Amino acid sequence: MRCLLLAAGFLAAPAYPYDLRELSIGHQGADYRVSLVAELAAPAAAVYARLADFAALSALNPSLQVQALSPPTADGRQHLVSQAEFCVLRLCQVLRHSQQVHSLWSGQGGSIVAVTEPPPASDFQSGESDWTVSAVGEGRSRLRFESRLRPDFWLAPVLGPWMLERRLREETLITVQRLESQAQERVP
Repeated sequence: MRCLLLAAGFLAAPAYPYDLRELSIGHQGADYRVSLVAELAAPAAAVYARLADFAALSALNPSLQVQALSPPTADGRQHLVSQAEFCVLRLCQVLRHSQQVHSLWSGQGGSIVAVTEPPPASDFQSGESDWTVSAVGEGRSRLRFESRLRPDFWLAPVLGPWMLERRLREETLITVQRLESQAQERVP
């Protein structure tokens, strides 16, 4: 399994305003995994509120476009369909991702768990994602993100997996940086 692990001290502070504790991206067989732990300079409630605003997902990550979003049920469940363009060299395709999402906030923290729906609803065979936000001090929060995706599309050997891992890394870092910035804007 190819894995990239970065410690917070290894990254230059100006490049990432948040404190990145761990980032691991790799694949084993057909499964691609992302694991992230970061401390954000924003309160947990604001981080969670911003993260759970699925209708504004593209503000967190411009490459994602929400196609459909059901109203939340009483227990915090929603159906979310998004799409993103993925390119390897000059070959691009739009990937559809349909998920059942469950959001739960409980005082000092919360979680968002998403389960991928298989084809034909998605371009992924399976997947799970878990975002956990917790308070770690006055005006600070810890974000944990664990994700596993199994694509249902062909990836060119060697170059395809490398490009997908690279894209996952870039998109994860963009999302966390924007999440912190937008959560700071929500603080009264």
